[in-house]
This record gives sequence, structure tokens and C-alpha cells, in this order.
Amino acid sequence: MTTLYQVAAIDDHTTVHTELRTKRAGWVVADVRPNLKDHGQGIWADVLTALAHHRSPTHARAIAHAELLVWCWLAADGITDVAFTSSQDLSPALLNRTAHHLSAFGTRVWYVFDTGTHDERDIAATELQLTAVTTTEFITRRQQHPERTPPRSTDRFPTVPSVHHLGFVQIARALMPPADANAAIDQFTRGRDQMRRHLADADALDEHTVAAVLHDITVHTNDINELTAIVRGAQTAAFAAGWNVHVDIDQWAARGRTTDIQATLTADEWARITELARPYEAAVCVLSAVGFSCSAIIDIDTGDVATDGATVHDRTRHRTISVPEPARGALAAHHLYRVLQHHTSDRYIVHTDIDQPITTRWAGRLLRTVTRDTGVALRAWNATREATPGTGWRHRSGIAVERLT
Repeated sequence: MTTLYQVAAIDDHTTVHTELRTKRAGWVVADVRPNLKDHGQGIWADVLTALAHHRSPTHARAIAHAELLVWCWLAADGITDVAFTSSQDLSPALLNRTAHHLSAFGTRVWYVFDTGTHDERDIAATELQLTAVTTTEFITRRQQHPERTPPRSTDRFPTVPSVHHLGFVQIARALMPPADANAAIDQFTRGRDQMRRHLADADALDEHTVAAVLHDITVHTNDINELTAIVRGAQTAAFAAGWNVHVDIDQWAARGRTTDIQATLTADEWARITELARPYEAAVCVLSAVGFSCSAIIDIDTGDVATDGATVHDRTRHRTISVPEPARGALAAHHLYRVLQHHTSDRYIVHTDIDQPITTRWAGRLLRTVTRDTGVALRAWNATREATPGTGWRHRSGIAVERLT
């Protein structure tokens, strides 16, 4: 089967590059930079960028082992065709490397030349037996693949004022458009009524109880504004009953005290966390988002995760969790990463960085960094069996309770 193609875009440069700017299913288009090192990882880092797996929270750039990472993501993302623009800037060595390595993987490789070459690159192209195709044939082949549509963002909860709970309703009505204010006040009322019902049957209130109630009424959302409205309502009900409840909303959004907190992410939020270059980092983020705490993530066995990333088995709760479709590629890519790195450990999460052992602390630090870099709130605190004192609740879950006198 022919897998290596040469496209001369010298006479029809504009048409070809207009088509290449269109994102199509199964295709990735990498721009070649001049003066890349023959034996460096720069060309593979550029392919990672084209694959939209370019984020590297723990390193300056995902340059080390970039070639291996490309193989993982090509398979996980279902890429069948890779095109290189400005291929005249590829050295003969890079032309050979990309051709041999990508075609061996079963990928069709298209080299688009904007200018003619009359040097060793011609010899390399001849030895590789590149199949010459016209620009018309190239565009026709491309257009047989449907256009990729960007992730659709669902309607987000309106932005609410970050104010004290006693003034939330009045300030929301004063600052927000009427429809947005009504949506915020509805959630505020829901939080207030839920806390009020709980307090009717309780003699006292402590941090553990507040955390349990807030978890029950906020577990369905990961939106910081919706969380704010609900929590402010709960605080108001507690205040009316004689309790001053302090809640750090940002800290609460990143809680990880229980293992079954599943984040509700939009398609574009899933895309942001799966832009990570290293499959093991992306897999940790996905596992956190589907409900595993840091301590549970590092204990997941390889057999617990489906090879296509569609499901994860939670052995502690005897249940199988379905993984949202936009996130499955990250788990599948990590399976391939394990194979290419010859890992034999039963643990699913593995990597080769000996300076960063896989621990709950490592997982929590990674999740906090990704949350900071992407804006997607991931639960970063690892679970513990120890009793948590009052100061611990404030620092770890952002909660503190005081009795009003």
C-alpha cells in the first residue's frame, strides 16, 4: 500500500494552503520550521502541536520523547494522514526519519513542497519512492474526509458577584441582567432550602456535616459561579440558625475528600485537559474528573481501564464508570505509552521520570498545576483516613464553622 506522497504546490500554493487550514477528521497538518536539527525532537514536537497535544505542565516544552508521544496520540486520536507543509525545509535526514517512522505506523504521509529542490532532498525523495500527486488529486483526497467541528460549548452559568452571603441576593439583582439574576437566585434558594431542611433535624453543626451537605447539593456541577450561588444560600440558612459558616469557594471546588466526585465538564473543558502532551498526565486528569481521588488514581490497575478508554472499573465501590467520549483518547493513549515504554507494572499510571515518583502528592501537584494553567477545576487533594481537625477543614476544603453567640 502506498503511504508516502509528494505534492508540488508551486503553481497552486494559495489553493492548497487554504485547504490545509481546514481541519478534517483523521488528518493532522504540521508546519515545518527551517533549521531543525537532524537528530533532534523538534519536528516531533511540532507534530504534537499539530495534534493539539502541546501542553506540558511539568516541563518547559514536551520535547523529550516527543516521537514516542506522537505515536501514542496518532493511534488514540485515529489519525490516518499526516501532512507536512513547506517540506522543502526538511533536511534529507528528517525526510527519511519522518517517512520511515510514520509509514511504519501505518500512517499516510504527505509532503507538500512550496518550492522546487535540487539537492540531496531530491535524492532522498527518489530513494523513498514518494508518489507524486497533483494538487487537484491531493485536495480531492482531503475533501473525502469530513471537516472537524470544534467542541461545542454548552451554555454556562452566568457570572455572579463574589460577595458576602447576606448581601448576595440584593447585589445580584442590582448588578446582573434580570434573567441571569433569577437563575443565580434560584440556585441560592435551592442551597438555602437544602441546608434549612438539614438543620431542622440537627442539634449541632460541624465542618464534616457542612462538607457532606454541600457535597450533596453541589456534586452535579463544576461551574464556579453556580457553586457560589448554591453555597451562599446554604451559608445564609446556617447563619439564620445561629451558625457562621465560612466557605472558600475556590478551595471547595477543588476538593477531593470523597472518591465519587465526578466533574461535569463541557466539551471545550475536556479538550483543554486532553491537550496535555504526556499521556500519563492527561490520564490522571481524566481519572480525577470522572471521580477518583489522588490516592485512588495511583492504585488503579491496568486491567481496570478499558483499552479504548471507554470505561474504568472502581474496585473499591464495585462499579464501572463510563468515561465521556472526548476523554477516552487520553486513557487509550496511556495504554499504548505503557507498551512502548515496556512497563510491566500492574499499576495503570506509570512514567519514566525517576525524579518524580508516582505518589498522591505527585498526582495532587499535577492536578493543581493543570487547574492553574487551563482554568478547569480538578480535585487535587488526596484522600486520607485520618480525622481532620478544624484547621484542616479550612486549609484543605475551605470550610470553617463557628457558633454565633
